[in-house]
Amino acid sequence: MVIGGLFNLYYTPSAVEQGFTKLPHYKPCTGLDLMSLKNAYAMVFALEEINRNSTLLPGVKLGYRLLDSCFNSLWALQSALSLIGGDAHSCNSTASNSSAAYDQPGEKAGGQSVPLLIGAASSTTTLILSRILGPLSISYLASCPCLSDRYKFPNVFRTIPSDLYQARAMAQLAIRFRWTWIGAVVINNDYGNLAIQTFQKETQGKGVCLEFIETVGRETILIDARRAALKIQASTAKVILIFCWYTDVKKVFLELAKIHVTDRQFLASEAWSTSDEILKDLAISKVASGVLGVAIRSSKIPGFENYLRSLNPTRHPDDDFLREFWEMEFGCSPGATQSQASLMKASLPPCSGRESLEEVQNHFTDTSQLRVAYNVYLAVYAAAHALHSLLSCPNRDSSSGRNSSCSSSKQIKPFELLQSLNKVNVTTPQGEIFYFEGADIPAKYDLVNWQNTPEGSLKLVLIGRVDGFDINLMSHIEWNSVRRITGLCQCALGPGAGFLGMKWFGPANQEEEVCLFLHTARAASVPPAPPSVAAPLYEDALSLAASANLSNEEVEDEVPLEEASLSSAQGSLQGVKDDSMAAIIRTASLILASDEALRPEVRCPRPQCRVTHKQLCEAYDAAARMGRIRNSLSHLMLAVSTSLQQALAEPSCQASVMHHCEPLP
Repeated sequence: MVIGGLFNLYYTPSAVEQGFTKLPHYKPCTGLDLMSLKNAYAMVFALEEINRNSTLLPGVKLGYRLLDSCFNSLWALQSALSLIGGDAHSCNSTASNSSAAYDQPGEKAGGQSVPLLIGAASSTTTLILSRILGPLSISYLASCPCLSDRYKFPNVFRTIPSDLYQARAMAQLAIRFRWTWIGAVVINNDYGNLAIQTFQKETQGKGVCLEFIETVGRETILIDARRAALKIQASTAKVILIFCWYTDVKKVFLELAKIHVTDRQFLASEAWSTSDEILKDLAISKVASGVLGVAIRSSKIPGFENYLRSLNPTRHPDDDFLREFWEMEFGCSPGATQSQASLMKASLPPCSGRESLEEVQNHFTDTSQLRVAYNVYLAVYAAAHALHSLLSCPNRDSSSGRNSSCSSSKQIKPFELLQSLNKVNVTTPQGEIFYFEGADIPAKYDLVNWQNTPEGSLKLVLIGRVDGFDINLMSHIEWNSVRRITGLCQCALGPGAGFLGMKWFGPANQEEEVCLFLHTARAASVPPAPPSVAAPLYEDALSLAASANLSNEEVEDEVPLEEASLSSAQGSLQGVKDDSMAAIIRTASLILASDEALRPEVRCPRPQCRVTHKQLCEAYDAAARMGRIRNSLSHLMLAVSTSLQQALAEPSCQASVMHHCEPLP
């Protein structure tokens, strides 16, 4: 039994030959993508592992046929048609677009259609294949929320969560870090458009505003990347959300590097958050420093690295993908057969036969963080267990087909395999419990951070995980090395709400971020009081802030910390360092923040140093009273800070602990 696979093995799209002397014909795609090649071999590895398993599909051997879709939906459509129709080659047959392995040496695939596809590698391609051909498929990268509609797409399954959950996670990050003024760059397709719509929906009414949304297209990326870079440069937003493919993001970053824009904090989608091609590029390391991203969850596949390193074209003479990779890596031709010419150059020296991947270190052999490859691995196991359930019955080999309650391995009925896939609930060799929720799987992501190395490059660091709607940060985040980021959000927080402005101060040691949130309000529109704060006190403080008649420019100015201002607040803050003062003001500002920001408790590293909700309310009351005689927001904040210091149970914690406090999740 043969299973089909569709992979974007080449990243440079093909052109169409139109000489008007013969039918239009696609030229071969170029630029072998090593990550996609590794993903394809994850499918082969899983199939070989299943074939060695005596308890899974006993008596049935699984073969495979892999075709390239070349980041092109039309190419993918032709390849899928070839797989479903059982053609020996794709419609645009070339030497470099197919690879096959079968149970018996010399067995041909002509006339044998595949019952199921592993793929496609994008949402757009999956949509097209489902609507036109309707093959039963398990995609490892199609994350469009639209594919969750079982009425429209009953034949599509996937091992990657819907972008609905990714966009929700990114919205939660923006809210958690109180990024109120954001720009966005999105790819102009289903992936980008639906993701940004979900992000906007999730952040509506929660103080997160989009200054701009720039779209880029793959066919016009050079022009679009330049336009997006200039837009980012001209904007006041210092946090930029990007929903694009990594090759497009790299072009945007190169344009930003040309115009010396290195002070933006980027929030990355899974399509580029783990891209080594960007991480290792020193030309854009200053632009990309501090990227915070949502990534496809990673997992180990025991034995996979050894399998990859054991590959050799002399043992796989029909594998043209491996042959081309060998030529790229070693600069020689393996010369499997006399008829095969080099795919890279007209002539290459013959290989010595001693070439090996044992010591090679590149994207292909790196298995430290398997993400898409693990999705492919899961897809193959889901298919195998569905086939096992369908074929495992005592009457399968009965002479009377009427008495059989399941399909024959020689003729799989698609609707029966569909029902079997819907019931898949298995445990992988790694111990993971896997099942489908309709077309989807439970949402799990990694949170990654791009941190600087001593060599001046960037490294990928796992700093947290997302499980459903829960965000768990496990490690320190290294932000873009910015001294001060300022933004003013001009959007309403809800019915009758005021405006929320954001201040972001880079502290002296550049190790901790400090955020300051200020409410301004108008007499006719007062935000609702947080549930645990007495409404009169809340409204009193808001009215006090409104009476100062602050302009946008005044809100963007740093809170003055001159000695005169300190002494005017009853002298209680004398001797406190400026960076500690900024941290104290940050904590004090929780009192004036929205109900999303107010927490019942502020956590400090030492358990004996805590600022409780009761103490916050007491400080709030004192600040409101003191603020009446100081007609400026800066004095009000100083008063709040003074009251907080007085409320702390342990005075020695004032400077050291408050600098590290953060809201509880």
